[in-house]
Amino acid sequence: YDNSVFNAEVSTISNNQYKIDVNLKIRKYHADKSGHSRFLNDQNKTLIHTDDAGETVNSLPLNDYITLAILGRGKNGEEKILLKTKVLVSDIYSNHRFVIDEEPISVVIDPMSLLLDRNSDDNRFDL
Repeated sequence: YDNSVFNAEVSTISNNQYKIDVNLKIRKYHADKSGHSRFLNDQNKTLIHTDDAGETVNSLPLNDYITLAILGRGKNGEEKILLKTKVLVSDIYSNHRFVIDEEPISVVIDPMSLLLDRNSDDNRFDL
């Protein structure tokens, strides 16, 4: 996998409610013996996305549940999980909206690091 939270925005919608909009980029691939990424599955299918800048992004077909966590601060300042949920991802780029009752500080994709991801540094987005 190559997972990233490439943007997230929070807004207050009432005294104790926060809306978080999260933008994910999920790519799945197979690595061959030499470590090169392959984006075709056994049926020769692939996902292709071309962004506004003309960059092409490939992935194996997706129909995956990916764990997402929203973190906040505990009473002693430690991080705590405010929401942990699985989102169904079928496109390389996806948007998700959540409403929670405590102020968030970060969004993390695959918080338990269960998926093999070559670069997990971009799995967290601080709000």
